[in-house]
Amino acid sequence: MAKSTVNIWVSAGSLGSPFYRFYTDESSTSELRELNLDPTKTYTFFRSNEATSHPFYFKADPTNIVGSSAYNLSGDGSSSVGIIGNQSFALSFSDPNQAPVSLIGYCTIHSSMQSTWSISQASEPEPTPKPEPTPEPGTDCSDSTDIFRFYNSGTGVHFFTPSIGEKNDIISKPEWGYKYEGVAYKAPTDTGTELYRFYNRDKGYHFLTASKAEADSITGKPEWGYRYEGRSYMVTQQATSETPNEVHRFYNRGKGIHFYSASDAEANNIIANSLGSGYDLSNALKEDDLLSNGWGYIYEGAAWYVTDC
Repeated sequence: MAKSTVNIWVSAGSLGSPFYRFYTDESSTSELRELNLDPTKTYTFFRSNEATSHPFYFKADPTNIVGSSAYNLSGDGSSSVGIIGNQSFALSFSDPNQAPVSLIGYCTIHSSMQSTWSISQASEPEPTPKPEPTPEPGTDCSDSTDIFRFYNSGTGVHFFTPSIGEKNDIISKPEWGYKYEGVAYKAPTDTGTELYRFYNRDKGYHFLTASKAEADSITGKPEWGYRYEGRSYMVTQQATSETPNEVHRFYNRGKGIHFYSASDAEANNIIANSLGSGYDLSNALKEDDLLSNGWGYIYEGAAWYVTDC
């Protein structure tokens, strides 16, 4: 069945916020107040009154790690030269279930002119039941700890916690801006070292490290703005038979934040969108020749190790 199409007209733009205004009619009288996209529809963007200023286009939101490339742009314009005058382009989603959480509409001349468009995810079909995996010898999955993962689209940071109480508290307060993304991985309960947890109020961001030396360095620099919150869940600093899975650590220099992932596929996706398609986990360590319009993450290597449950 063909997707329904929605037409949207983009104003001439302004260097002051809001940088663009968007309308659902050609005469630009019915303003679109909420920047939301339905991934089951196709959107065609035009310029209001054939405006020739501030060329407009879309790009991936660098804060989206999953589903960030699952959209299509066709027609006029490009990532370096947006649409002006009588030009137009179409935005669609090949698989609504894999659509990103958001996209960035921007001026291809003035990088500060950006607007975030939220995407309402289509309902996911019931997954096909899979047999429970057989644990590796020496792995006791019943004695592992779920690490819950959240994402805040307002601050662009992820948050990880082993606490069911903290998880439920965050879910019950949607005004905090966190979206629950599920279990990131499972941590051991009776081996290794407990992570050191810090909070930076200015960034709205929690930093985790298994290194006592790094923790001591942060506590010795109060001007960095980090408050020590104590120890968190257990990990190992080397791979063991109980903790063979590497948690990859990334640093975003522009935002001054870290991101952690136990997924090789997710890590490779971040690397490719930060350094280019020629890079992956095998050759990206410490590389900082970042793409000008990329996601901005530097791969720092293994943060710690967790179970393979």
